[in-house]
Amino acid sequence: MDSDTTVRAPRQSNLELLRILAIFAILGDHYFGGTGLRSELHGVSLLVANLLSSGGCISVNVFVLIGAWFLVDLPFKGMRPIRLYLTLAFYSIPITFIMLLAGRQICFQHILQGFFPFTLMATWYTNAYISLLILTPFLKTILSMPVLCIRKLVVLILLLVCLPASLPWMTSYDYVSGMLWFPCVYLLVGYLKHYTRWFEMGATWLYVVMALLGYGAVCFFRSVPIPQIATTAELYRASIKSLPNLAIAYCVFIVFLRLRIGTVNWINKLARSVFSVYVVHQIPALWSWEWELVLQHLQPIAGSAPSAVALNCLFSCAFFFVLCLLLDQVKILFVDRWLMKTRVVKRAANWIENAL
Repeated sequence: MDSDTTVRAPRQSNLELLRILAIFAILGDHYFGGTGLRSELHGVSLLVANLLSSGGCISVNVFVLIGAWFLVDLPFKGMRPIRLYLTLAFYSIPITFIMLLAGRQICFQHILQGFFPFTLMATWYTNAYISLLILTPFLKTILSMPVLCIRKLVVLILLLVCLPASLPWMTSYDYVSGMLWFPCVYLLVGYLKHYTRWFEMGATWLYVVMALLGYGAVCFFRSVPIPQIATTAELYRASIKSLPNLAIAYCVFIVFLRLRIGTVNWINKLARSVFSVYVVHQIPALWSWEWELVLQHLQPIAGSAPSAVALNCLFSCAFFFVLCLLLDQVKILFVDRWLMKTRVVKRAANWIENAL
């Protein structure tokens, strides 16, 4: 267990900046999915919408790559999954209760998910990441195997997980396979980081070009009026396990991994609230209402011109980010600075560490 007096070096801001950009990509994806506005667009406006909404699932892989990059070198700590769960519960339970008090029509499933957010999977990414944290002691054991065995396992992951997920007739969303994908990324990053020089290979500008070309291709082909092509592009965008999705996320990760901006305090402070932004805007009881709010009050420019589409989306995403940033200050005081230091939480963390 870390002591409360442990002094940690300031975190470099390159990957923190990437986390901020990634959450905005997820917000853009959910903006068009939640409001349904994308289905009303055509031509250049549709292409603009695709540019703003195609990075959500790619960003999920980006988040897992960032997490795995650090986790593969860190000892297991029971506090990590507890902190994520307490953050999830801190938002999910009170917000669901407030929505009920406000008289909102909420289906019974969403009420249960709100009050039991981990058990009943209120937000799939949070559950999957907590599951990854709990599995890390076993994954570290795998990474201590002979390098040849690890190499074979990584190849099998690509063949048995990525390849099927890249087939047009495979469904893009399946929680179980999505959850299991996180350990796959952990093992992939651990192997590449500890046993190869892949993260050092190639010129940075080449990764920039490949990321832009890959993302641009997905956005463009989602816009074409040929159903088979558009459906396949949508699969590659929506499936975190598809090779195009992973490849684009990997290229973006490499670019920011090599970015040298030092420690920028304001970036690190904003990035600290990224997880809360994800949790709050994904709470089931809040989902339909928040997008009704967007349609009614957060569309500063009327019409479906490309400029209106872009500005309305960015304005709404910025609004949600700032609102969640303010809410997170309360969470930091209650959860991080008080609850996480209580004897009950410390005992629970010790129990988890001893059990695993």
